[in-house]
Amino acid sequence: PPPPPPPWPGAEKTPPPKCDCISAYVNQASRWRLEKDNVEETAEFINYHFKIRVVPEDECWDVGYRNGSCCNQTLESVALSLVEDYYPYIDRDNCRFYRDDGREIAAALAPRPPYGFQLWPYTLSRNVPSSFFTLNFTAPDEVWKMVIPLKKTSGWTDLRKFPCQLSKITPDEPGNCDYQMLGQQTYKGDPMAVIGEMDYDTPMCCPDGLIPWYSSKNDTCCVDTLTANPYRLNYQGMSPDNTVFDIVINYAGVPPSGLPPNPEAINCTTNDVDQIIVYIDREAVYNVWHATVNDKNVTVVPETDDVRGWVRLLNLHYVSEDSAVVKLFFTEPYTIEQLCGDTKAGVSPVCEYVIKGNYDNAWNGVDDWQCCPIGATAVQQATCPSP
Repeated sequence: PPPPPPPWPGAEKTPPPKCDCISAYVNQASRWRLEKDNVEETAEFINYHFKIRVVPEDECWDVGYRNGSCCNQTLESVALSLVEDYYPYIDRDNCRFYRDDGREIAAALAPRPPYGFQLWPYTLSRNVPSSFFTLNFTAPDEVWKMVIPLKKTSGWTDLRKFPCQLSKITPDEPGNCDYQMLGQQTYKGDPMAVIGEMDYDTPMCCPDGLIPWYSSKNDTCCVDTLTANPYRLNYQGMSPDNTVFDIVINYAGVPPSGLPPNPEAINCTTNDVDQIIVYIDREAVYNVWHATVNDKNVTVVPETDDVRGWVRLLNLHYVSEDSAVVKLFFTEPYTIEQLCGDTKAGVSPVCEYVIKGNYDNAWNGVDDWQCCPIGATAVQQATCPSP
């Protein structure tokens, strides 16, 4: 048969791949917050009210795993987790954004399977300059609110919580709800100027947050939330012969907690670094023969299970706010992709780690570390454009 004819000149071309959005925990990577306000019950609806506010600029840090910043991102829409069966029962005609002074913006609602749904003001979109900007929230107590009416015919009756899916951030605590604050990056020093608003070549912002709506679980474990701990590990590089792996302990300060105050909770804001656990390739673990912190020898213990491997650095007792270089020495060369290639953020490999600190032999009557934040450090530069 003859070959197919060439496409006509006006045919749509396959678009080039676009950058994915910048996703990180909202309490560290963005100034926007979504919080529960109150629940109002009527004869036909359960009205869930939420608050939208902005925190001060010094309570936000640029993401470490890629180029870009979402600290002064715009806010174009809010995504909230929801069990899909309940989506048809949201009263879309009465979803709205409002303020206590009477101002209102009608809201458009759309499903976002399998996450839940997305809500944005009718007047706000990617190509409309009237998005919410951080500068719109200058007063510390300035808030906008949004309301989600759920029809009682849905069968949902528990006013203590929202019918969200199990949280991906805290999957062991039923009742916590995930959300995302979606918007565009802005230029540093000019939060009213959007980067690449019309060309779609600059990655959007989609930081993840957590609403602790209700949880019946009492947490007696160590605090593993990275944002409650002042220390981070960041990948530094490999030696030219690929036998020395460098990471850096950095003091990042103390971001605000994403959970409500709990006087019985363990305070990890003053955490030290007693142990470091770095997850690497299972086969490479037993080829680590030496480790140092700031060129001082430390004890290193290789360990594995059926799935993965890790090395544990012991007795560090690090309390300084200065950076410290950690080196792992291997008996044979490895690329960083070989060491940390099993876990990725997007397409970039990341090395996962745990920091153990605040050793206390009186807590719960046993020897333990009260703080055990879990984190990850990217080992490649992002390919998206930098602002």
